Amino acid sequence: MIVCVYKQFSTFFSLSRRFNQSKFYQMESWKGKIAVVTGASLGIGKSIVLDLAKNGIKVVGLSRRVNLIEEYAKDFEEGQICAIKYDVSDLESIKKAFQLIEEKFGVIHILVNNAGIGW
Repeated sequence: MIVCVYKQFSTFFSLSRRFNQSKFYQMESWKGKIAVVTGASLGIGKSIVLDLAKNGIKVVGLSRRVNLIEEYAKDFEEGQICAIKYDVSDLESIKKAFQLIEEKFGVIHILVNNAGIGW
């Protein structure tokens, strides 16, 4: 039993090492691409935006509190992080935000759905 488990883990780690070395996983291949992160003003969303921007990805942060995104975006060159007002509970707000993204950037390469609704 222990030998089987060890063999499964060694196979998993061998596969994960190959994946980590693949071009898909390397952040350099994503430089200059467009990412959209919902719930980008605080917490996990903010961390994702910062990590993507540090790796050369242009990030559109969607949030109800765009002032918080604009505040931390000052640490990056202009245009690296763009903030758009967005409320996940309002369908018209969602449509408007993605219309603006389409007009300004044309395409989305990465989409991180991080926003949520608290009841």
